[in-house]
Amino acid sequence: MPHTTPTAQAALRDMVKGEDPMYSATEIEAEEVQWLWPGRIPLGKIVTLDGDPATGKSTLAIDIASRVSRGAPWPDGSAAAMACNVLLMCAEDGHADTVVPRLNGATADLGKVHFLNKVPRHDPAGERYLEFPAIPRDTTFIEYAIRHYDAKLLIVDVLMAYLTGDAHRDQEVRQALAPLAEVAQRTGCAMLLLRHLNKGSGKALYRAGGSIGITGAARASYTVGKDPNDPGRIVMATTKTNVAQEPPSLAYRLEPIPGSHVARIAWEAAPVDITADELTTYREPARRTPAEKWLAAYLADHGGQAPTTQLQDAAKEAGFPERTIRRARDSIGARAQRSGFANGSVWVLG
Repeated sequence: MPHTTPTAQAALRDMVKGEDPMYSATEIEAEEVQWLWPGRIPLGKIVTLDGDPATGKSTLAIDIASRVSRGAPWPDGSAAAMACNVLLMCAEDGHADTVVPRLNGATADLGKVHFLNKVPRHDPAGERYLEFPAIPRDTTFIEYAIRHYDAKLLIVDVLMAYLTGDAHRDQEVRQALAPLAEVAQRTGCAMLLLRHLNKGSGKALYRAGGSIGITGAARASYTVGKDPNDPGRIVMATTKTNVAQEPPSLAYRLEPIPGSHVARIAWEAAPVDITADELTTYREPARRTPAEKWLAAYLADHGGQAPTTQLQDAAKEAGFPERTIRRARDSIGARAQRSGFANGSVWVLG
């Protein structure tokens, strides 16, 4: 710090326990961005993945986790990285009945995938208990978990389940994510934060849930949505990137796993010419009835298939009689088929 006196320097160092809070650009050695997924997911940075519930973004995140755990090649042909540990924070899906079956379906190395489920706390009497983690309150424990497993990828599914404060206030969001970004930088861990899209319309940059400050804190953001020309195909497109040239969009389909209620990602080899904004302005044809829309979304959200009795119970709860939902099944091209489930059959989309 050439423009401060020795006394001032000593005082500042004491304030931050030895770390200089100010320094010259000449003291910094320029570095290249390091990549988990070359050109798409940088190490040591926050990345967001946004999409509606029926677009398989959680299944996509599991596909990414699986590739990292195995050191497998990336779907765009990028070279594989060294196999690394992955840390999952999954709030919406059951670990035993959904997340692990998805990991198995994606052939992940389960020995390299770990869950951060609860954090330890102490009540006023000193008794220890476990509680759901929160951001930014538990950032220190998140860093501990990353270092404990030497994880190079943290997946938070979904961010809003962990974020404290008002997620729609830009200042609060930036203050919450700044400590997390620092952890990413210190540990070299890529952080993939999942979000649902809001109910609005228009540009992808403004459709992700919460404040735009979340997208601002991310160094890269991606949107997944249905191909406007083929709703059975889903596209992953770049919303923004600050660390590389914008990579081309990729397409995939949700492929049901035989004998399971979950799906896996089936990538297409060639990139597609569809932008994130085109995905967020797409709407399903209005000619579908409410029952048809509900059934299509329900099946897509369950990996393309669901046990018959479970689905009929859910339809009844949603207000659709059995006869109506069966007509909807035929209208959207779904079918019933025998399976190994206890009830003997499943409904399959497509």
